[in-house]
Amino acid sequence: MAEGVFPKTTSEDPVVDFFERRQLAAHGIEFAEAAEVARWEELSFYFTLNAARGNISFSFPKIIDDRETVESPFFKRISEGGITAVAESTIASSPEELRRAYLRSDDALPTDAALTRAKAQHCVERQRENTGIYDEYDGVIGVPYDPSRRTWSASQLTQIGQCSFRWFAERLLRLKPIDEMELGLDPAMRGTLYHKALEIAIERAKNAPDIRAATLEHIDEAFAEAERDPKVALPDLPNWESERADQIRELKSDRGS
Repeated sequence: MAEGVFPKTTSEDPVVDFFERRQLAAHGIEFAEAAEVARWEELSFYFTLNAARGNISFSFPKIIDDRETVESPFFKRISEGGITAVAESTIASSPEELRRAYLRSDDALPTDAALTRAKAQHCVERQRENTGIYDEYDGVIGVPYDPSRRTWSASQLTQIGQCSFRWFAERLLRLKPIDEMELGLDPAMRGTLYHKALEIAIERAKNAPDIRAATLEHIDEAFAEAERDPKVALPDLPNWESERADQIRELKSDRGS
């Protein structure tokens, strides 16, 4: 029951607006005026109340599409009629609103994994900004860690034994090495591309009298088709246009020999 949501605010009809209705009324053509439409909306609201057979509760969201809302004036009319209105409600209108409320409090919501991670990260940043005590999140090494706080796998035990800082960076900070840009085809990708191109070329040349010569004739178009094949998954390479000609030439020389 936010203002303008329910009951609905009186709005112009897209076909015949209220100004046109007044002009038509002067010629004997009657349409409902704005005041009459508003009264019908109010009457429909009270008809809705009468439809309830037991208890009925009213609420309104404080935020809709990142915009603050206010309660409908009908809340006051309801309270004047003997119905108790609750000023504040602990019910959140969305999971995001509930997470923000819990994040600002000391309470926990263990069933929400996203909130648990966000709360832990928030506590880390708050401690870094508000205290002068340095810890592992500031780069301090050799900080004691309680092993009972975590379920350990064999790979984790091996990693923390070899380098505790690497384990901390990968497992707790979830940092990963930056993938280097691929400048050319690696052997596995080259083999996949060659195999697919030859498969297409041989399929088209299998009925020719000289299969080897016909295969070489189809290499260019077969190579282009293999590049587009999703199973090949050719990566975007910065120098591919110049390298492509070399790859086709090498493929032809291998098959022609």
